[in-house]
This record gives sequence, structure tokens and C-alpha cells, in this order.
Amino acid sequence: MKITWDKKTAAINFQTYGLHFSDVVAIFYDSNTLELGETLIEGGRKYIAIGIDQLFRTSVIAYDFHDSHIKIMSARLATPSEKYMYETRIRF
Repeated sequence: MKITWDKKTAAINFQTYGLHFSDVVAIFYDSNTLELGETLIEGGRKYIAIGIDQLFRTSVIAYDFHDSHIKIMSARLATPSEKYMYETRIRF
């Protein structure tokens, strides 16, 4: 499946959280990714997941499905409690 993102959103995300979307794409290929489900953000349905990014950091991503591709909306490092959840596979 194709994974995309908006360049402006990616730049803002990097300024805010210090993560490049190109690094967090690896989360979609992490067999242990923890899907936290979907939520409504800014009037749209978004999906949240915790996984290991390309630089081996535990990160959280928000994404959406657009037609036949995934669109990354946001990415940040996991909090200590999110990292613990990922490591122990406990859900909220």
C-alpha cells in the first residue's frame, strides 16, 4: 500500500516533534505495531498506532486512509506510558 503525507504538514511536524514522516513509515511494517483504534480529529476519522520507527524509537503516528493509500497526519515520540503499553502489549 502506498504511504503519503503533505510536505507542509511534515515540516510542521518536524519543527514540533523532531520526527520525519519518512522515518516513521517503518511503523507500518513493524509486526508488533499496536493499533489503538480510531478517533475523530478535526471532523475526520483518524487512526492511531504505536510502533518502532526506522531509527528504532518507539513512536506514535496518526494517519488516515485516502482512497487506496495511507496518509500520515502526525508523528511523535511515545510517552513513557505509551512505550510501556507497546512493550507489554497492554491496551488503554
